[in-house]
Amino acid sequence: MGNIPTLEEVKEYFKNVETVECLSEKVSEDISKNVTEEINLWNNEYWIRTKESAKGCGSVEIWNCKKGYSKILTHKQPTYTITKDIIEKYQMKDEFPDVFEVKLEVGRWYKVIDKNGQFKSNEFAIIFFDNNENHFGFGYYGTWTTTFKNLKKVIERNTDEVTEATEQEVFEALKNEAVKNYKIGQYIFDEWSKIQATIERLDKFDFSYKTLFVLNDNNSKTALFCNGKWATIIPTLTKKEAEEKLNCKII
Repeated sequence: MGNIPTLEEVKEYFKNVETVECLSEKVSEDISKNVTEEINLWNNEYWIRTKESAKGCGSVEIWNCKKGYSKILTHKQPTYTITKDIIEKYQMKDEFPDVFEVKLEVGRWYKVIDKNGQFKSNEFAIIFFDNNENHFGFGYYGTWTTTFKNLKKVIERNTDEVTEATEQEVFEALKNEAVKNYKIGQYIFDEWSKIQATIERLDKFDFSYKTLFVLNDNNSKTALFCNGKWATIIPTLTKKEAEEKLNCKII
């Protein structure tokens, strides 16, 4: 061969190479991890240290004046990058099962879809995970429950699809339940403020701090749902009702 190539030329020649045939030993050697750092020129020959040669097995001869470059046996396989968003968008569950593995977190709401069981015709349940044996939330029929089955067992059984519920889904479910169960004018015990309050309206709500508030006329808030509990309705009687019930005259 003619002129000795420069170090940069040798690096460029082997930059995408995985294995070569060593010029001196005629054996296959993996040089893929050492092309950029471990090439040395010695006695007008280029040698490269590999993982094995670092253990005392010698270096690999990859160029000499007589034979030129060593024979390339295999090239590196190209690598590609894929984002989690793309994996989820195209539902690549078989290729990336760990992305779809549900890791339950205490204090979060989850949407549960029964894929194969008796509830598969219904939309979904929305359940709050609190690490207890049973959980509260909205069952498959949309009714409030405090005894929904253990979510960890649901995931293990793999008959239901469990994903984290959006804040809007939780808000809508709580709001609809409040409108169904409360009436304007009712007295309740506000679990957030720890006071008695009157429900002034049921058309404006706010969901924050994991609490459902109804907005009052003076822009104050009354909590209808807080810490997993609905506000207790305080029974009331008019003067006439009390007199009839007690069979006496209230003065």
